[in-house]
Amino acid sequence: GGEEKECPAVKNLRKFEEFVRKFSGYTLLYADVFMTRKEFRQMLNHTLYDKMRIKYKAVGAFPEVYDKVKPEKGLLDGLLPDDE
Repeated sequence: GGEEKECPAVKNLRKFEEFVRKFSGYTLLYADVFMTRKEFRQMLNHTLYDKMRIKYKAVGAFPEVYDKVKPEKGLLDGLLPDDE
């Protein structure tokens, strides 16, 4: 029988997301992301998005996209650099 090895999914997905950002790519938002808000904003240009949220008075009325896909509280504990 084969031994099961631990697969640190969140840690590996964060490495993948970092790789994608490094090459100016982006991940699809059909699933959870494991990025901080800062990392998410680096991956996706929010210039127009922010302007439209202000123009149409969505700030405070509706959550931002990140708030819909962000990691569950505590999921990134111990995985972030000290400045996050």
